[in-house]
Amino acid sequence: MAFDITVVSPLRQDVRARALTDPKFVLQKSRDAKFRKYEGKLPPEIGLIPLVVTTFGAWEEDAYSNLREIVAHQSRNSASNSNTLTKQFFQRLSVCLQRENGSLLFDRSPLSTLNPSVDGEM
Repeated sequence: MAFDITVVSPLRQDVRARALTDPKFVLQKSRDAKFRKYEGKLPPEIGLIPLVVTTFGAWEEDAYSNLREIVAHQSRNSASNSNTLTKQFFQRLSVCLQRENGSLLFDRSPLSTLNPSVDGEM
């Protein structure tokens, strides 16, 4: 299995109007785009599972189900409470996604290209 996590904003100009009336639209559009992106590029024995989440934290239904299945498998191999494991799994995943999103935003920022020796004068 190949997992592809996609974070999408429902405030994007191309989906904003439709996202107001159909909140799942942006999730489904991104999921479909991932299948198109990898169509014919993965070996036949590898299945693609797109995991789509909005910047506001809403998960696409299939993504949420797949993640819950991962937690269920983990809980079968653990003595911990499954509710606790589920909570901790989604907390860790959320922190990782926010950290990576912050890193991506910083890398795109014009401030990230400044010479470190600059002392505030431009």
